Amino acid sequence: MSFSVNIHSPKALNIKQVHWHSPIISWTKCNIDKAARGFSGPSACEGIIRDHHANVYGCFPVNIGNNTSFNVELIGSMTGH
Repeated sequence: MSFSVNIHSPKALNIKQVHWHSPIISWTKCNIDKAARGFSGPSACEGIIRDHHANVYGCFPVNIGNNTSFNVELIGSMTGH
């Protein structure tokens, strides 16, 4: 009897520091992040709306289902509007 065991080393984390830049005074800013797996795969987006003092006016998560990354970006932009 033989066993077949596949051992995969965990991928190294790729950490990227992100800097937020405030909008001009009396404006608000909507930052959106999206994720889509492949072309027309499972996708979602989220966003946060803040003023120039970084006060949060709202945030949103959206599960979009199967879609392209372009459409996910577009839907996220329209949702944050």
